[in-house]
Amino acid sequence: MRWKVFTLAAQALGPVGGLPQGYHELTRAPGSGALDFIRHPALAAKPGCAFPTKLPLPLQKLLGPLFSPRPWTAGTNLDAARALEPILVPGRRVLVFGEPFESPDLGMHNIHQNQGDPLGSQWWDENGIWQDGATLTRRDDGRYDVFLSKFSTQTDHTDEDGHPTPGS
Repeated sequence: MRWKVFTLAAQALGPVGGLPQGYHELTRAPGSGALDFIRHPALAAKPGCAFPTKLPLPLQKLLGPLFSPRPWTAGTNLDAARALEPILVPGRRVLVFGEPFESPDLGMHNIHQNQGDPLGSQWWDENGIWQDGATLTRRDDGRYDVFLSKFSTQTDHTDEDGHPTPGS
C-alpha cells in the first residue's frame, strides 16, 4: 500500500468545495472537480512546474521525483490508517471521492487510485482516468487536508484509458 498526506488550497480542487452536502456524480474530465493522481496539476506535480511527459518513459521515471514534492509512502494498511487518522478531525467537512456501492446507503468504495492496474489483474477493466478516489477534510482556514492512496502494483504512468504505459 502507498499513500500521501498533504494540504491544498480549496481553489486547487475546482468546483467541488462549493457543492452542497451529499453525493455528486462528477464528469471524468479536467476542471470538473474529479481527481486524477497522475494528471491533476495540484496532485501530480509541483505548482507551476509541468511534468515532461513528452520525454521517453525511462527519463520520465528518472526525473519524476524532481517534479513530485509529495513522494508516496509505503507500508501496511494499518500504517496507512494511522496516516489518515490525524486529518479526521471531529466537526470538519469531509469529502470522499470514490464510487458508491450499488445500495447508496452502504457508502463509498474505490477510495484510492483507480488506474495503473497491470494487464491480467482483476481490476484491469476498471482502469480509467479522472476517476481516482481520495479522502479530504476541510480545515478552519478553508484549505483541505488530503489523503491519497494506491496499491503497490499500480503504476504512475498511464495512457488515456488509465492502463499502464509500455515499460512502466
